[in-house]
Amino acid sequence: LKNGKTIGDIELHDLFGDAVLIDLSNTNKNTITSEILHKKIKQINYSATPKILLIKKHTNTKTLRFKEEALKWIVDNGFKVVGTSCMSIEASSMLEAHLVLLSKDVYIIENLNLDSVYEGLFYFIALPLNITKCDGAPIRAILISSELNSIG
Repeated sequence: LKNGKTIGDIELHDLFGDAVLIDLSNTNKNTITSEILHKKIKQINYSATPKILLIKKHTNTKTLRFKEEALKWIVDNGFKVVGTSCMSIEASSMLEAHLVLLSKDVYIIENLNLDSVYEGLFYFIALPLNITKCDGAPIRAILISSELNSIG
């Protein structure tokens, strides 16, 4: 993204907060639509408004494919982070999904280990290495169950 943010420009508070994890491992469709996102998220009962969307796919799924309207839905619903268990959020070398999301200040986290995590609401923390002049960096990801988060 021309003139895009570097790791040093990111507001760290955007990288932690309520997260909704949807499991698309059993979805036969290769392309993610806004209808799929809306339906899966509606099935999860939550009171908080999550700002982080986590998408789990089969461990052998290398990339996600988003329809353009699904990317718009993500932005319009106020998500600040999209994370996935896949190596990339797209198969295209043109990086259209990256450009759409990053141009709207929606950060992308790829290659998360979500194998043993179930669908639901969590508290997510992403701690990137402070490599200030780069547009990406390795992170330490922490996912806290909403059940543990509510223990007082």
